[in-house]
Amino acid sequence: LMRVMKNSGLVQLDFGVESGSEKILKVLGKGGHGDRTEQIKHSFKLCKKLDIRTLATFIIGNPEETKEDIEQTFSLAKEIKADYTAFYFLTPYPGTDIYDMAIKNNWLDPDLPFSEIWAHRQPELPLMAITFSREELRDIRRHLQNHFFTRNYLRSSGNISFYSILLSILFRRPKVFFEAFKKLLRTRRIDYVVETLNAEYWRMKKYEGRG
Repeated sequence: LMRVMKNSGLVQLDFGVESGSEKILKVLGKGGHGDRTEQIKHSFKLCKKLDIRTLATFIIGNPEETKEDIEQTFSLAKEIKADYTAFYFLTPYPGTDIYDMAIKNNWLDPDLPFSEIWAHRQPELPLMAITFSREELRDIRRHLQNHFFTRNYLRSSGNISFYSILLSILFRRPKVFFEAFKKLLRTRRIDYVVETLNAEYWRMKKYEGRG
């Protein structure tokens, strides 16, 4: 199937890997049949063979998750070597099984208003904490995400757009550029700089388009 998609013009595949722990995958209802982590490894090897770019996303802060589970996730992420790797906090969106579980187990305040803090990419602290504190999860994700910064943004000339965005913001919005680095000093999350600059870049493009 991948070969057919590649021949049809496929450039990139995004994988919701979620975890490197079979236990956590089952908790999330994504265990399936057989060893899912081996299936994931095979899929990424095939993508590399066919020259298909890959994006891998993982979730931390899951029910029953331990440090060993997170180490398994980290190991899998390093082994599959996706072109871009991202780690998210578990976010219990209303209407999902995770949300019902969170309310039932008092992991989440049922009166918490739905706002931007529900974004799956909360910059500093997760919406809820189960087996780790919010601060522990913040530090864990920072460590995981920082490890992949070079591969995500600096590894090859294929990421030339990253450098273009940096230069564009530096010369046209220097205040935003330096504010982004202040956030880096506060959060110690390197990719937070990229997210801030990228958001400003597309905001600029949006208003230029209106002109």
